[in-house]
Amino acid sequence: MKVDTIKAFFTYLTAYTIIVGGGLFLFHVYADPVATTVGIIAIVSGFIGAAIQFVFGQEIQSRTAHQAAAATAAAQPTVTATAGPTPSVTTSPASDAGQG
Repeated sequence: MKVDTIKAFFTYLTAYTIIVGGGLFLFHVYADPVATTVGIIAIVSGFIGAAIQFVFGQEIQSRTAHQAAAATAAAQPTVTATAGPTPSVTTSPASDAGQG
């Protein structure tokens, strides 16, 4: 397994735990007639949403950073120099440097 796969697994496991645990907590708060206040339900729902946004925000930032690094590495040219009877320098992909 790759590190990204393991991180994604734990990210989704954490999100699932937060959603299910928060949902059960909200159910018990809503079912209890003494503690049924709109304020506590709204606060708990807000905490659940903030936690989910944090977990998935970190995952999205990580994926974006990996994609940007891969794109930057792919865009870098490869320069090959050979010595011998006819020395040459080749660049792949061909650059437009010096083409005024």
